[in-house]
Amino acid sequence: MSFLPVGHSMERMGGLYLSFYLGASLYYCEDPMEIADYLKEVRPHYLQAVPRLFEKIHAGILEKLQEAPV
Repeated sequence: MSFLPVGHSMERMGGLYLSFYLGASLYYCEDPMEIADYLKEVRPHYLQAVPRLFEKIHAGILEKLQEAPV
């Protein structure tokens, strides 16, 4: 699954060309604000992303843990 523009060098090499080479299906998330919804629907085995996305996911998990009852 990918959300980066196809013109982005990381997307072109890691998302497009690698998927073709491996014979994998490639899913594009059209709206980066809906990545969580796409992850639930697609359930990818591989996610091509920049580090900032993983930082935001990590921060969201930590926030939910702090709000959870003990």
